Amino acid sequence: MCLSILTDAWKPQIHVKQVLLGIQQLLDTPNCESPAQAPAYRDYIHDQPKYRRLVKEVVRTNSTATIDERLATEYVLEKK
Repeated sequence: MCLSILTDAWKPQIHVKQVLLGIQQLLDTPNCESPAQAPAYRDYIHDQPKYRRLVKEVVRTNSTATIDERLATEYVLEKK
């Protein structure tokens, strides 16, 4: 995953919220021209339900968020 605000466009004024929003945008609209992970790319292109399920699983597994935050994330992903 390449997030330009972490490399080329980095400025001290960038807040954690902006970085997290950038990551969220990459997860919502990955760059299909340059996939970093071929299996995830194939699922994103050919099997959106599987891709979304796996993303939710990874978030659940690696998140230290509260239950309310997790439910909010699931709600946002299900609405897309």
